[in-house]
Amino acid sequence: MFSLECQSRTIYRNTQKLLIKNRGAVFLENIETTVNETLFKDSQKLALECEKKLDWHLKLGKEYTYSSLVFCIIDAVFSIGVHYSSAEKAVNNYACYYHLTKYNTEEVNPNHTVSDFIKNYENIGDVNRFASEVLCNLQKTSSIKGITKAEACYLVAKVFQKYSIETISDFRLIPLEKEASLIKDIRAVKGQRSGIMIEYLFMLIGDENRCKPDRHLVGFVSDVLAKKHQHSEISELIYAVYNILKTTHSNLTVRYLDYLIWNYQRNNGSK
Repeated sequence: MFSLECQSRTIYRNTQKLLIKNRGAVFLENIETTVNETLFKDSQKLALECEKKLDWHLKLGKEYTYSSLVFCIIDAVFSIGVHYSSAEKAVNNYACYYHLTKYNTEEVNPNHTVSDFIKNYENIGDVNRFASEVLCNLQKTSSIKGITKAEACYLVAKVFQKYSIETISDFRLIPLEKEASLIKDIRAVKGQRSGIMIEYLFMLIGDENRCKPDRHLVGFVSDVLAKKHQHSEISELIYAVYNILKTTHSNLTVRYLDYLIWNYQRNNGSK
């Protein structure tokens, strides 16, 4: 069993280093480097609850083995603000319409690139038709002046195409300075300003040092601490909890911790 009190300062300072290392993360760009005792105490409590409640034998979901960057984009865009089953159906509908295999290695669909998705979208010729006939989902990014999530997928895909990122492998090779510019352009797509979708998208593509402060992570933290936090604080807390728990879970990553919390809250959390 880990000892929380004896490693308080060390754990929190290690967390600050991790936050700085991952400076491309949307919510962590302006983190203060001073020790925040309140946040640290909260992270202690969260770590204890994670140790007790999370299923440490659970494997990452199949969505983390998508065969194409296109599926990652569809999943990430459609998952925001709704039950996850809606995103799963959108991915499945696209795969079925074009007879594609969703999972395993990228070599399964070696020719299905971001440009192929853009071509498929443009060949349909109408955003509402693509949304209704291909994805079978007319959801919008916002109920107030939002665009369809189908169009948002197209616009995000166009950003990746602009940076010559066609596949998951292409993304993993981009330099940090190019990634920062990529994030800026994706956030410019209508409905993506908060950056939550970007965090999840990069996690799906393979970034293990990110977390997505969605309603499930927010709900878990709120249930445990009985108070509300800003999204930036949620991210900081998850990184701090990761630094505590990695001492007893050697294969732990920030992404995996996010998934365990998300899965627990989805099935057990307050509604």
